[in-house]
Amino acid sequence: MTYRSRLFVICLFSLCFLGGVAGSVRAERVVLAVLAKRGREAALRRWQPLKDYLERRTPYEIELRALPFEELKRAVQRGEVDLVLANPAMFARFEVCCGLSPLLTLKNIKFGRPYTRFGGVIFTRASNGPRFLGDIRGRKVSIGAVNPDSFGGWLAEQREFQKLGLVQGRDYVPRFFGTHDAVVEAVSSGQVEIGCVRTDVLESLAAEGKISLKDFRVLHRQHPRDFDLLVSTPLYPEWPLARAPRLKREVAETVASVLLSLPEESPAAKAMEAAWTIPYNYQSVHDSLRELGAPPYRAYRAKILREARARYFKFILGLTVLTLGAFIVVIYIFLLHRRLSGLYEKLKSYSGQLEGLVEERTQHLVEERERLAVILRSLGEAVLVTERGGKIVLLNPAAERLLGVSAEEVLGQRLCEVIQLEFGPDPDPASDRAVEEKLSPLFFEEATLTLPSGREILVEGSAAPIRSDGEIVGTALILRDITARKRLEAEMQRASKLETLRLVAGGVAHDFNNLLLSIVGYLEVIRLEAEDARLRGFVERAERACFRARTLTRELLSYTTGGGPVKSVVPLGEILRETVSLALSGSVVKASFDLPPDLWPAELDPDQIVICFQNILINARQALPRGGVIYIRARNVVLSADNPYGLSPGPYVELEFEDSGPGIPPENLPFVFEPFFTTKHGGSGLGLFSCRRIVEAHGGFIQAESPPGRGALIRLLLPARPEEALVGPAPEEEAASSAEEIPSARILVMDDEKGVRESMAEILSTYGFEVETAADGEEALKVFRAAREAGRSFDLVILDLTVPGGFGGKELLPRLREIDPDILAIVASGYSSDPVMGQHEDFGFQAALIKPFVSEDLLKAIRKTLRQAKR
Repeated sequence: MTYRSRLFVICLFSLCFLGGVAGSVRAERVVLAVLAKRGREAALRRWQPLKDYLERRTPYEIELRALPFEELKRAVQRGEVDLVLANPAMFARFEVCCGLSPLLTLKNIKFGRPYTRFGGVIFTRASNGPRFLGDIRGRKVSIGAVNPDSFGGWLAEQREFQKLGLVQGRDYVPRFFGTHDAVVEAVSSGQVEIGCVRTDVLESLAAEGKISLKDFRVLHRQHPRDFDLLVSTPLYPEWPLARAPRLKREVAETVASVLLSLPEESPAAKAMEAAWTIPYNYQSVHDSLRELGAPPYRAYRAKILREARARYFKFILGLTVLTLGAFIVVIYIFLLHRRLSGLYEKLKSYSGQLEGLVEERTQHLVEERERLAVILRSLGEAVLVTERGGKIVLLNPAAERLLGVSAEEVLGQRLCEVIQLEFGPDPDPASDRAVEEKLSPLFFEEATLTLPSGREILVEGSAAPIRSDGEIVGTALILRDITARKRLEAEMQRASKLETLRLVAGGVAHDFNNLLLSIVGYLEVIRLEAEDARLRGFVERAERACFRARTLTRELLSYTTGGGPVKSVVPLGEILRETVSLALSGSVVKASFDLPPDLWPAELDPDQIVICFQNILINARQALPRGGVIYIRARNVVLSADNPYGLSPGPYVELEFEDSGPGIPPENLPFVFEPFFTTKHGGSGLGLFSCRRIVEAHGGFIQAESPPGRGALIRLLLPARPEEALVGPAPEEEAASSAEEIPSARILVMDDEKGVRESMAEILSTYGFEVETAADGEEALKVFRAAREAGRSFDLVILDLTVPGGFGGKELLPRLREIDPDILAIVASGYSSDPVMGQHEDFGFQAALIKPFVSEDLLKAIRKTLRQAKR
């Protein structure tokens, strides 16, 4: 099952859960404002299904407002809306001025296909319009557009005009018509010669029968990969659904979860021609607006200019005064020269004095040269100076450190023989000539510098010609290393993506596990009550399916936080064979096992380690599309204190997965465990990254190799428990434990999910326990105190770890212990990654249960807890 399929299943179950509880939660009003790009009525028709869908699937009352450009800006600035669906340019403005943040990105469903990117279309009449966009130069052509704030209907196209050197007012004059349909009508009727609309508008109007595409010609047409709509500009991320600061976090998470679970083929998605995905990066939109000087960057540019004027006013004033003084000095020298010409004969007698003056001036020049050398040595930027033939004549110490060579090694060599500068995959020839021929100053923000050692780094800087008497006599090249800064920016982007995924995954996993426990609990009740053996068999199958679904939530968490492992000692051989059988089922790939019979058991989380093995096997299977063999090997090893893996000394199980495929290219090998790194089309880049997190959370080690002439090899080391292979419970002890009579006890169950409370109470009552339930910490505290005062104290409490809107088990247990210090407690949660679940004893709990669980696990935990209390 692919990542998208798993996400769809998870979100579908979440949707069922949210729909079940929607009726019991007090309705809350959420204002959803959408941009009416084709008019208010068209916007209301399109997005009414979205409003209906959210009101059916969430406990909130949705108010839908379709607003034109100016009305939408005013509504957002006044803080009147909770959710905003607008074009990326307006989102960029709202992000800066009003603190909006992206919640989801629109998948625009057009003609049966989803699009997560869009652009602008520049078009004209096919009969008498210009054939090329450059033909309008100097003609002052009228251009129809939607609105100055419309990204697809004006700003994206205006950026292309600017790239072609077309000037507003000289080559074209824009007219704004308010909607995309009005722009198409204006071009069709001849009101304007050229029109600008967003992608899919022309195709949609043609599909509605309002126009014929053969009547129009698209100018400056682009052909992006995997994009079949008409487009004249680069592609940008589709409209974001943005969250206003006043919207509660839990409401935003609920809306995001519901919309992410909406299938593209569902009636609601087809009705509004839209589905949703996780938020995209809108940096390309910010870059476009910054180039255009459009809001919000227009105000920033003016502010910077004002601050610069205020900051450097004194400097400019001083420079002006100095210039005026220099001019006066020049006039004085000129008058003095005329005077000296008349006194030439008289000055001959003072030649000795003049010689002294010359010597003094010479000494001054020497001092100036020394001062310049001091400045060059103190600069942090690397400075290289060449003469006319390109030979290096000067390097400052910063340049020596940057290049890794001394000045003596490179002085006299040609610059191009020492270093190489590349300005990108398609370098500008004019830029290269500026450095080589020193024609004009060149400033570059990013370039690749190849050092004499062969290492490549990223630099920024400038190159300028040095002139003497009007002739170019050399070049001054200034470089600054920006490699670390670029690496930090990339790490920040990856961290932002992982944080977004973590927020969504954590909420979905918790709600999904609660829902699964309700289902499992009711199935347990049916199985206990049913007398039909065939019905009990069906119930057991449904329970197994629920526990396979729990594995999906663990896998989802492994992509983000890694999930805290809930460890037990298990035989690795059995897990390996079962996982390989499932992962390679239905494929032409075979498995070859080399597992010793005395393989040590390992202490690990079975669910998480299965996810790790599955991801490795899926990668190997994809590397063998025409079939092949995956070799699975294992052996027992004992690591010393100075082992090369940096692990603690002790026993480990070493596993190797090797395929017979083409292997991993050497340039990709260092990055295979990095988040979002993938070489497969449509891949997420999170599979091996989650493997690394899981293995490291177990105190193990993972590495990838690709020996020449062989396939890819993944090696894992996991902590082993060899003593468990020799010592185990005696058969008579196991029989005694299973036949042990279940002790009676009064139990308090606290869980915010009604289905969990009901099913657990029914199961425990069937086994003879006296059970009371509570929906949250406050109610549980009241029930516990009342029972204590009535002389009917509880023997045991089972507490849900997390309660939305209230305090959960971790906060509740200390309050209960203030009333009854000897109370026994079991913690239950769907958050397996919470530290309480992995180290429950440190938080005062006697046992921990991961949702969903069956009655056998529940009774085992109760039996163990009550037995410890008797000791």
